[in-house]
Amino acid sequence: MPHLIIEYAAPLAADEKVLALLDAVYEAALATALFPADHIRIRAIPVVFYRTGEASSPDSATFIHAQLRIKEGRSEAQKKALSRAVLAAIKRQQWPAQVITVEVVDMDTASYAKSVAEVIA
Repeated sequence: MPHLIIEYAAPLAADEKVLALLDAVYEAALATALFPADHIRIRAIPVVFYRTGEASSPDSATFIHAQLRIKEGRSEAQKKALSRAVLAAIKRQQWPAQVITVEVVDMDTASYAKSVAEVIA
């Protein structure tokens, strides 16, 4: 399980572009061979209100930020490869963002909790 959370300036894209971005980031994460295919979770969050430095107009400082939350234990080289792969996948989508950032965040395994609903057939 990685949780890949992509925040983006809302004016940047229509729904179909967001879906293409999710697919591209999924494929990039999968290609690193760090995670099983069914463990990768990706979500995109449009940010309507934001401020970047002195620029408070949505048209003047557009951005995409991807936070890649993974369980701790990966090497620095693995995390670097993951962030570079995701960055490249985002850039290939050619959104008109002025800034694209990617960060890998280690999740504390000891405090991570999960509940999965039982599927009744």
